[in-house]
This record gives sequence, C-alpha cells and structure tokens, in this order.
Amino acid sequence: MDGNADRLRVEKARCGDQEAFGELVKLYSNAIYGAAYGILGDFHLAQDVAQETLIKAWYKLERLRDPHKFSSWVIAIARRVCLDKLRGEPNPVQPLECARGLPSLQSLEEDYQVRSTRTAVREALHELDEKYRIVTVMHHIGGYSAREIAQMLDLKVSAVESRLRRARQKLKEELYDMVHDFLEDNRLEEQKFEKEVTSRLKSLFHMQIPVKNMEESIAWYNQNLGFALRENYGKCAFLELPTGPLLMLWQTADDTSANFTVDGGTMPVLLYATDDVHAMHDSLAKNGAVITHYKNEDFGWVLKFMDPNGNMWGVVQEHSGS
Repeated sequence: MDGNADRLRVEKARCGDQEAFGELVKLYSNAIYGAAYGILGDFHLAQDVAQETLIKAWYKLERLRDPHKFSSWVIAIARRVCLDKLRGEPNPVQPLECARGLPSLQSLEEDYQVRSTRTAVREALHELDEKYRIVTVMHHIGGYSAREIAQMLDLKVSAVESRLRRARQKLKEELYDMVHDFLEDNRLEEQKFEKEVTSRLKSLFHMQIPVKNMEESIAWYNQNLGFALRENYGKCAFLELPTGPLLMLWQTADDTSANFTVDGGTMPVLLYATDDVHAMHDSLAKNGAVITHYKNEDFGWVLKFMDPNGNMWGVVQEHSGS
C-alpha cells in the first residue's frame, strides 16, 4: 500500500481514467467490505456498502484534498454509508444458503455446519467492541497488515497492533482460527468486484474539451460563460455551472478541437442553456468572440460561437412553452 502510487491513481481517475480507479477498487474493496461487516455484521449488506462507497468515491474524487490519503478517505465514506443504513429501515437479507426444493441429507448436514460456523463467528465478533471488531475483520478478510489498517483508519500502528492482540486474547484459540478461516473464505474476489463496480459508472460526469493555455482558458470561461473553477490539476481542470455536468479542460499542444461536421458544416459538441441569449451574444461580440450563428429557430434562439481554443459552443434559449 503506497500513498504516492495512490496519489497517481487518484489523479488519473480524476481525469476520467476508469482503469486507474479500477486499481483502487481492487486494492481497497476488501478493506471497505471488512470495515462494513465489522459495523453491520452482515456480508450481504457489507458488499452493498462497498459498492455504494466506491461509486460515491468516484463521483467525489475532486473533493479529496490529499490524494495520497485515498484509503482513509474512502473508509470514512464507508462508515457514513453504514451509519445511514443503521438509521434506515431494517433490510432483512435472505441467506445464500436458503435452498429451494427438498434438500439431500448431505446438503442438510453441510448447511447445518455452515450455519453453526456463521452463528459462532457472528456471536464471537459481536462480543468484541467495535474498535476491536473492525481491525480484526479487515486483517483476516483482506489480509491487511497492522500498518496498512492504521493508514486506512487514520490510527497509529501501535494502536492497531494493540487492538489486534486484544481481540485475539478475547477470542479463544479454536474460535480465533474459526474466525480467521471463515472471514478468509468470505472475502471478495477483487477482479470480479472491480468489474461490478466500474460497470455501474455510466452516468454523465463531465464533458471534456482541449485547450492551449490552461490559465487563460479558465479565466476566459469564467469571464465570458460564468464557469467557476472547482479544481485545477495543471494538465487538466474542472469547471462548473450551478447545474449540469462538469466541464473538464485538457491542456494540449495538439491541433485539435471539440467540434464535428455535418454535411460540411461545423457543429458544437457543447450545447448549453441560457435565459438571456441576446445579452450573451452582445457580451461575447464585445469581447471579440467569433460568432458563427445567431438565429431564432423554431424551438428557440440559437447562438454558436468559437472560444479561443477553436472549440465551437452552442447556446440555446428555448421559447416559452417549448
């Protein structure tokens, strides 16, 4: 577990790299899952929490001030998700062992053993204080060291080592081994879980456009279009309006722009709404923007113009009742 490596993964993920985020999912899915099970005591709910937590993290990455502290940040999100579930309505979960049809004698015996083990482990863990239970589950279900757990829970290594020792003392040797085996058997398959999480990252998060000079572009979009800067990472930056997806700027020396053509005519990738298209037209024209289209269409007024980076923009003010 490397904070600097996490920082690089977070920075790539912030710029839309889902593979980099997938690496974070594989690294920390069992930590989140283990912490959630330590709080909720239910593997099914814990897996739901792990998925919900990681999806929340994806959409909140720009709020993470210290990218090298991703692990402790995402565990804190998981804790809040767990608390929300505890405050909500009970959500009974059908055990996976529940079988349909008439079971065989062998399956009944196996089912009894699984249930007995599950009950013994759950009762043993329930007897532990939460602070001991969480580190124990994270250690056994994810194989994390005391140092790694300390980093994720924002604790001293000595505190985690002490809690692990105390938990072991409270659990009898035979029961301790049973807890270890049971939790290890119920760990998530990181590769499969990573695919489940990243497959849910489908909604529109941001629009991306190329720019030649980052600082000048940020100032231009703020002054002329009202975008506020959310985060600036040097090579890429996020801007926002009060509503709608974020606008992501990529600084590039390549000769490229965010446009396409239809029947030889240039069309804008970006189309935004306004309540006063005429005031925007006058302001842009005054500031030297190249206006390519300004017309009252059937559905409303349409304004198209070029920004300093060669990207075409479209602005629409719909007619009332459209």
